[in-house]
Amino acid sequence: MKKLFDFFLFSSLFISSCSVIATFFTAHAFSLDLPLTAYIFIFTGTLSSYSFHWYFTKTTSKESSDGTRWSHTHKHIHFLFLVLAGTASVFLLFLLSKHWQWLVITALITFLYSAPKLPVALFQYLKKFALAKTAFLALVWTHVTCILPFILAEANIDTTAIVYVICRFFFIYAICILFDERDAEKDKIEGIKSMVTHFNDKGIKILFSASLLFSFIALIILMMVGFGNTYLILLFIPLPLLIFYYKNWFNRNSDYHYYLVLDGFIMIPGILLLMLRF
Repeated sequence: MKKLFDFFLFSSLFISSCSVIATFFTAHAFSLDLPLTAYIFIFTGTLSSYSFHWYFTKTTSKESSDGTRWSHTHKHIHFLFLVLAGTASVFLLFLLSKHWQWLVITALITFLYSAPKLPVALFQYLKKFALAKTAFLALVWTHVTCILPFILAEANIDTTAIVYVICRFFFIYAICILFDERDAEKDKIEGIKSMVTHFNDKGIKILFSASLLFSFIALIILMMVGFGNTYLILLFIPLPLLIFYYKNWFNRNSDYHYYLVLDGFIMIPGILLLMLRF
């Protein structure tokens, strides 16, 4: 059972599911008519992106991290998912060809995050711009789960939608900060600079708290402009939960806490919405 669970978690099937559920919440909250192909594209696109990232991540058999050790042993699975999910994404691109420009842009910005993993001088040069990698990753996730649904549904992005996007961005950014905090020492060794490597522990906590505060302020604005109360509550619930979890149970030495719990926070509003519906 544990092997099956590790496979689902560390093969990126779980995080790909998170992206679909987070997208579902956006679509439902704004009554967006998203075709099934859009959800499948987001799933395969996320899976191919993370498979690419992990396949080209340098690892050894002596890794102490559960996730990295699993990835080292199962590189062939990451490669298989990269090929299968990548091929499926290209096929779906043709089915969604009306929006091919945005889908190509989405694929490009997603690729740029992991591009420095490739042993190519041009892509290695991107490490010099890694200072904003935390915000960039949060932006990619926000684009895929909050902005792309509007584009694929051909819906207008009004003021309420913009505030919603800002709310989700800062919440996701707070989660990304915790991931970068974990990788800070490794990034320093590899010469990768990020916001987190520039701060001490106190500075990181302030940055984390500020991100959640901005997300909360955006929620207040959403309430003022008449966003649905149910959706407001579902968006609010993860904020205190993340703070409480970070202060009481967060284990910086466990990949299960990162790839299961922290990544899972992204889809909490969607999961709760599904539970309310069914």
